Amino acid sequence: NDLGFDSGSAYVYERQGDGSWLEVAKFTASDGTAGDPFGTSVSLSGDRALVGALGDDDLGSQSGSAYVYERQGDGSWLEVLKLTASDGAANDAFGISVSLSGGGRAIVGAFWDNDLGLDSGSAYVYERQQDGSWLEVLKLTASDGAAFQDFGASVSLSGDRALVGAFIGDDLGGYTGSAYVYENLIIPIELLSFDAIVDGQSVSLNWETGSETNNAGFEVQMLQGESWGALGFVEGHGTTTETQQYSYSLDLLPGSYTFRLKQIDYDGQFELFGNVEATVDTPGTHLLSEVYPNPFNPQVQFTLTVGRAQQVRIEVFNTLGRRAAVLHKGPLPGGGTHRFTFDADSLPSGVYLLRVTGETFAATRTMTLLK
Repeated sequence: NDLGFDSGSAYVYERQGDGSWLEVAKFTASDGTAGDPFGTSVSLSGDRALVGALGDDDLGSQSGSAYVYERQGDGSWLEVLKLTASDGAANDAFGISVSLSGGGRAIVGAFWDNDLGLDSGSAYVYERQQDGSWLEVLKLTASDGAAFQDFGASVSLSGDRALVGAFIGDDLGGYTGSAYVYENLIIPIELLSFDAIVDGQSVSLNWETGSETNNAGFEVQMLQGESWGALGFVEGHGTTTETQQYSYSLDLLPGSYTFRLKQIDYDGQFELFGNVEATVDTPGTHLLSEVYPNPFNPQVQFTLTVGRAQQVRIEVFNTLGRRAAVLHKGPLPGGGTHRFTFDADSLPSGVYLLRVTGETFAATRTMTLLK
């Protein structure tokens, strides 16, 4: 009850040289509240841990979530990410079960999801990206799914194989239960490159793929505020196994942009590839420095130069998209360099986004608070 009744927690133990076991960490959710209950399910792989909280309410009452922790060089553990389902809704109970494989792939059960009927259930597969983010790459449902099966009540992951339990399945009679085995979970397409070329206000997104199977095409998406929006669709090359080149061009106003790809196959399944950034600028529009130091505790500094006087907002968000601080909101004179200091003494350790938005530009920096 640390953060409220049934808020929940998880404890980490390590075996000592003499054979004894020592409690080395206690996890509670950075945004934990009563009734979550954090710790419903746990999985550990090397220096990463995944903890489910089926009662979390971010996407509705008991929509559920799961938290990723990473062990730091000094032996401490840091909450680095919170996972929720892309189509999560109230009473899904996402996080009832979790499993990590190799530290870079995860599966999370949502046994009250309703895709195939009330409480039919589902499971979501995630992969860790090079920048430390995690992408939802697949959603599993039973091929013969039906209401009240509770598919996803238990999950286990090993490499590209998954085992998902449905304990109320009735193939052999009421409540006899069943389990489903999946292989080759990730759609077998290899993204060889993904980059953005800026020429004035024209941005050309280019990517190259290797072995393709059942590739209907790619949806190009751009980060707009706190959500992703679709820009357009680029048709794929079917079932060819040859290397293929793709491109997508658009014109943008000056600013900083982030894009990703959503590869869709002919069965309607998809895989996300991201991210690539592009800065469309005109001389003297703006210059946002890197933050220093990074990681920081508790203060971090940066400078901002704007080419002309304009209204500017400087804000800090956590990885859930919640605003943690407003450093500036109002006019800034042009032609000068402005220095800012962010004091995070009252905030928990974690990854934060510095977002600077002007009339002619937008820019983002990532910074890590380690306490």
